[in-house]
Amino acid sequence: MRPLVKHARERISQTRPHDVILVGKIREMDRDGTSFELREIATGEPNQRFCYEDAFLEDVLEGLGSESRYRVIGTREGPDDPYWVLAIRRDDESNNPAEQES
Repeated sequence: MRPLVKHARERISQTRPHDVILVGKIREMDRDGTSFELREIATGEPNQRFCYEDAFLEDVLEGLGSESRYRVIGTREGPDDPYWVLAIRRDDESNNPAEQES
């Protein structure tokens, strides 16, 4: 596990109810607004908007339009705010048996 992902996971606790770890596909990037939409989320949750810092641009561009799923760790101040990316990586581990067969 990458140190950044490990560090981000350690920061998430029950005292921060607006932190998430979601797996989905990166879509609809807004380069000016430095944000993207995570779709087809593995848990069945609705699409989520994530803002990111320049350090994550390469990862976001890699995922944009890709059929790969990405694990995104994010946080937000309140329920109506967008999430901010704390860590992002391609999720090579598929828990869906149908995806493993193809």
